[in-house]
Amino acid sequence: SGKNIGSPTKSTALSKEAAKAALCELKDAMPLSKDQGDQAVILIQQLNTTDLELCELGAPKRPTLPPNYLTSQWEKIPINERLLALQKYISGFEYNFTNKQYFNVMKNRPLARVMDTAKEIMRRSLPIKCLEAVFLGLYL
Repeated sequence: SGKNIGSPTKSTALSKEAAKAALCELKDAMPLSKDQGDQAVILIQQLNTTDLELCELGAPKRPTLPPNYLTSQWEKIPINERLLALQKYISGFEYNFTNKQYFNVMKNRPLARVMDTAKEIMRRSLPIKCLEAVFLGLYL
């Protein structure tokens, strides 16, 4: 679609209600073009957490590791159940529809650095794309 909704710029801020309406409309236009993504960032900066939740743009629930993952009981669970639990954990992350890359996804790094990235993904719980999910799978 590519049309600008409300066309806010850094110099012209919309009223809070207009910004909320424009952002909700942009959300329904996913995926966003670069211009629409830039526009959404400006709108988001004008709103508080409650306003964002009204547009269904609140923070996603933080994925939680399966019970017993960090205990000795984990290895006693059948492998197919462990794999399903880990898949559910990874699927609990939101998909990153933005143009912003939150994590280093360079594949030509030592495995230890990739594992550090996986730990960072788990710690920060930001939206991820497919390669970040692969890093999580390797780590877990």
